[in-house]
Amino acid sequence: TDEALLIYNHADAIPDKLLQSSPAVNEYEFITRIDNVTEAIQNCGSLNVQFTHTPVGFRPQCHVWIPAHNLPAFHVDRWMRFSDATTNSNKFNHNAPLQHVGSITTPNGVDRFDLPAFKTLISAHWKALLQFFENSDVVLEDIRKILKSNGIKPPTAKQIKNDTLAHEAITVMTVNYGQSDLLVNFFCAAKARGLDLHRVLVFVTDEETKQLVEGFSKDLGVMVYYDERNFAALPKGGEHVKYGDGTFTSMMFAKILCVLYVNLSGYDTLYQDVDIVYYRNPLDFFNDYGSGSQNFDMIFQHDGSSQPRYAPY
Repeated sequence: TDEALLIYNHADAIPDKLLQSSPAVNEYEFITRIDNVTEAIQNCGSLNVQFTHTPVGFRPQCHVWIPAHNLPAFHVDRWMRFSDATTNSNKFNHNAPLQHVGSITTPNGVDRFDLPAFKTLISAHWKALLQFFENSDVVLEDIRKILKSNGIKPPTAKQIKNDTLAHEAITVMTVNYGQSDLLVNFFCAAKARGLDLHRVLVFVTDEETKQLVEGFSKDLGVMVYYDERNFAALPKGGEHVKYGDGTFTSMMFAKILCVLYVNLSGYDTLYQDVDIVYYRNPLDFFNDYGSGSQNFDMIFQHDGSSQPRYAPY
């Protein structure tokens, strides 16, 4: 199992057992092993956790903890040795001084959080946001009508312990015509397992996919909504779509809006991509207080990539 380094910044934070057994505690000059996590943090009023590892391709790392006596700081500053910090073609140079870099700078010196160009990206995003704000009330009313027509009760403000909360969560999916075959596969797998999909709301970005989902709705109870005001201009996708291209990024924007719509309607949301299938209904887990999921505001599934820009923290 992995080990962790725990640093106590004050003698009052040290576990009682160590205070009783270690004569050098008061001089802060001891290092010891503690196998019981609960015992190790029993006197910690708060706990700051930093996840760290050395990814493949990175140089050896060092860690420095500096007590801050004025403003509290809970972020991690990164410093690396590069020959030139002014370009995106930096090369590691062991003899160069450490320089402050972005949090997801690669071993080659490329900062993945590059600023987008104003005219080509930022202004387009502003227009998209304006479109969203101008039509949000109409869209939300449309969604409420769809949910009501499918027998879904309005969300309740009070959540009672041990209640199944079956009327609370809505499963959200977003798809264009280029990915619709994956959605059909999801429908067929759910039908084969006899799973109830009447709480699944599929947001489509074109008329063709809307008609396709409507063909399944009578049999499976799945809901569909086409937000023409915000999605009509999005590409339909196809064979030549690649990860990170214009179609991909457009769909990422659509996915954010779809989750936001349902949350603004007052419902909990389970968002999922269309390229998966169910073995059983996942809402049973999230609605079960015994699963511990009710202790969290948000739960994410790791997408598989270990690149720093995908880290959730």
